[in-house]
Amino acid sequence: MTRKHLESSENNVIALICLATDRHKQGMIRLVVKSIREKGGFSGDIVLFSDTPDPPVRDPRLVPVHVTRFDGIPCYDTEITPPYRFPPTFFKPFMGLYHDFSRYRRLLYMDFDVLVGAPLGPVFDFMETKETLHFSYAARRCWEDAGANFLSPGFDLDKHRDSDVFRSSNTGVCAGIFGLGVTSMEKIFKPWRRRIRKLVEEGLPIGDQIPLNELLLMGTVKGKGFPHEWVDYPFTPMTPYREMRPLKSEDGFIFHHFNPGAARTKLNYMKIFTAFGNITGKG
Repeated sequence: MTRKHLESSENNVIALICLATDRHKQGMIRLVVKSIREKGGFSGDIVLFSDTPDPPVRDPRLVPVHVTRFDGIPCYDTEITPPYRFPPTFFKPFMGLYHDFSRYRRLLYMDFDVLVGAPLGPVFDFMETKETLHFSYAARRCWEDAGANFLSPGFDLDKHRDSDVFRSSNTGVCAGIFGLGVTSMEKIFKPWRRRIRKLVEEGLPIGDQIPLNELLLMGTVKGKGFPHEWVDYPFTPMTPYREMRPLKSEDGFIFHHFNPGAARTKLNYMKIFTAFGNITGKG
């Protein structure tokens, strides 16, 4: 690793979230951290938000944050009143209210089903530090797919087809990998939290991904996608869906996102991938 990227490890941070923790998810977290260190070459802090008092992985630079209120996330945003409790599945835009990230310059978030397969230095170098969310696109479902969890019912996509976020990919945005400048965290997370509350109060069946997609399309949150060629979805060949992103190459993947699938299935294939570099078990 170059001196520049060694310094990057000290100035930057990786955040992971593992709630509703079971032994399968604990095993996945261990593999993710191993890949960050060995393949990603990242030696800096990894902040892990978990609902277990004891971290599921041993690492000298792991910063465990115990999320005790698993029954719901108390909203400490004073501009959202009255006091409101969100389901734990919406935790991502709340992470800055549970931990002080101010000592870092850039933050990279990864779901606990994402393995790193190449150095992470270029990812941090790619990130702008001012008011931009860097995100990854999904692989196999288009924006209009009602079952894809990109948009809420009634959202008028036609108004936003000229946006850069829409024109850059046939598929919607996946909330499983993203990066941002730490000084811009609340400028990005606060509208995300507000959009979540709005849609929840309207009774819409959403996850945290739908509000984020809508904010990016509307331009409320400024977004810039990571190169498609950085993100691999290993399960795509095993599903009835095909790769829909305009990939120029499949030789430079940095992230391998094992989604969708049950935790046990993901863990088994992540173990195989860690050992063999693919999910066939053949070297």
